[in-house]
Amino acid sequence: MYDHLRLSQPYNIHIAFYKGFLFDFKEELDRLLQHPGVELSQTERQEMEKAIHFDTLKKENPKHLKKGASG
Repeated sequence: MYDHLRLSQPYNIHIAFYKGFLFDFKEELDRLLQHPGVELSQTERQEMEKAIHFDTLKKENPKHLKKGASG
């Protein structure tokens, strides 16, 4: 992990942390989209947030995801 963080600046790599999406999805998505300069409408952002929500993923593949909590 240290090398990825250390080399992210010189190689222009954006590192997104899963927990960042859990704590504040909208803010983390903004940071992720700014890196390559991608723009999404508010509707597209809301659709993305819904699409990757645990409940949505669980419906699509119940065997893949067991529970929406750590541990």
